[in-house]
Amino acid sequence: MDPASGLAATKAAVDAAQLAYKGWGWLTRRWYGTITITHPQNRGVVYPEWVELEGTHNNPKRGHFWLFTVRGQEYWPQTRINLHPDGHWKERINASAQPGPRTCVVLLVWVSTFVDSLLSDIKDRSSRAQYWGPIKMSPPSRRFSVVQSLVLSVETRPTAR
Repeated sequence: MDPASGLAATKAAVDAAQLAYKGWGWLTRRWYGTITITHPQNRGVVYPEWVELEGTHNNPKRGHFWLFTVRGQEYWPQTRINLHPDGHWKERINASAQPGPRTCVVLLVWVSTFVDSLLSDIKDRSSRAQYWGPIKMSPPSRRFSVVQSLVLSVETRPTAR
């Protein structure tokens, strides 16, 4: 095989892979709709404890969406996202009172109705018991899928002088 035909074959394979990737993205948007975190931005600076997250959505169809904070295999379910008819959503998460500087990983996840029921029950029981420990798990891929991840820089709140 001469170099020119090898290069042409490689280019054709790359073009086919790009087309397949675009097609898969279109199919998943059509199947599930879209949802994204718009504020704060990735690597944005926040302060300990409560953090406001905002986002947009377009025609989400199946399942439910939750916000989690995560460290390794430990997941803290924060809140179910309530989608507004105007295409926006706004929720609060607890990024822990531990002072900075540190990072906080936030996940926006799609969950099945079954997992949504489990998470709602866990949040309810945690609230009644005043226990906010993590859930240690390896999420099942058919019932739990990460849509977007965000790394936030948690800084110590400046003191007033």
